[in-house]
Amino acid sequence: MEDKNSMNIESRIADFLAGQCSEKERQELQTLLERDEEAARLMRRMSAVWAVASLPAFVGKEEENLSKIKRQVASEKPKAMRISGRRRRMVAWLATAAAVALLLVSNTLWYHHSEELTRAYMAAETPYEIKVPASSRTKVTLPDGSVVTLNAGSTLRYARSFGIDNRNIWLDGEGLFEVEKDKERPFTVHTEDVQVQVLGTVFDLCAYSGDEMVTVALVEGCIAMKTPRGTGLELKPDEMASYDRRTGKVVKARTDARRVGDWTDGGLTFDNTPFEDIARKLERKFQLKIHIGSERLKRECFSGCFDRDQGLDDILREINVDGRYTWHRKDGTITIMDKAKHSY
Repeated sequence: MEDKNSMNIESRIADFLAGQCSEKERQELQTLLERDEEAARLMRRMSAVWAVASLPAFVGKEEENLSKIKRQVASEKPKAMRISGRRRRMVAWLATAAAVALLLVSNTLWYHHSEELTRAYMAAETPYEIKVPASSRTKVTLPDGSVVTLNAGSTLRYARSFGIDNRNIWLDGEGLFEVEKDKERPFTVHTEDVQVQVLGTVFDLCAYSGDEMVTVALVEGCIAMKTPRGTGLELKPDEMASYDRRTGKVVKARTDARRVGDWTDGGLTFDNTPFEDIARKLERKFQLKIHIGSERLKRECFSGCFDRDQGLDDILREINVDGRYTWHRKDGTITIMDKAKHSY
């Protein structure tokens, strides 16, 4: 019964990696991985194998490399097992994956029997890159099982060796991270300025290259943040750190963790944010340009929450509650001015 259950989990993971499962099956698998650590470990192992096995440089030498491995394991007798027609494709994939895994987990076999594969693998170290168009969002499942929801205009990169000997990724933009636990391989997010390192947690990191502020907000777990000047600090749930790229100053404050991921549903949340940074968020969300003709407005900070049904004019009216500013549209650009200067 245990073997049958294990085969079923492997089949579901294989279907997921091959992009052949429905949304319902994907959600069921995600639930299983959250409550079953053995299944989660199997997911991480199969994902890492899949990443290597799918390399063009490896596929080109697949038969040659696998023949070497098969000679090493030819003396082992496979277990007898009845397999349904639906699973034959999965078992064929697992046969290849198991052979690749044998290379990865055994240092002796790796260095003695796969020098050509090692060279091909290192030569194909071009990172994977995910780019999100303006006004869009996307969810990415990484090879280690971690899930990243990326906001509009974001770019995420990670090496093909991700999940095998490290878990380093690079972000330009905003992402909500749900990180799988792995004590041996810390999960590190690199941005233009700061680094965030975790073992397993949920957090939001906003680090668009054009913004003056980089913010990290923690939902659960614990994270460590490091700036270019070597300043480091740890965050606990419901805490947020803001790094000012102009001054190098880092500020930690309390926040509402329930709101940091509002943007994943199309909403917007600002927490003492300069309007200059808010304007960039509005530009990405509504696909237009905002020209700020007021120096006072650029420096003014705002806090607030807006749902996905609220339009740009609704948000600007909330920000302009004191009636200090006015704005108009022309050729896809909104220009915002001081009301007194505009009247003059």
